[in-house]
Amino acid sequence: MKQILYTKVQPDFIVKSTLGVAFVTIFLLTPFSVNNIVKGRYLLGGLVAVAILLCAVNAYLCYRGRYIRSINLFGISPVITIAIAIAILKLG
Repeated sequence: MKQILYTKVQPDFIVKSTLGVAFVTIFLLTPFSVNNIVKGRYLLGGLVAVAILLCAVNAYLCYRGRYIRSINLFGISPVITIAIAIAILKLG
């Protein structure tokens, strides 16, 4: 039996669920980005803004029917990990 390890066609549920998660993330993270910038934590606010921007790009691509895993793997995940580490260090 032959296994398919790589395919360019993504299942429809992945595209739809990623679109929903991206919209919710944009909606929930925007106040935190603004708050961090207002409070003078520019690095943290900027990192959260970059995560919002990447989620917006991801949402746009999913709206167009494309799903690119590398945005999540190499873009959003590292930015959120670094932002969480900085938040823990600065805010305790």
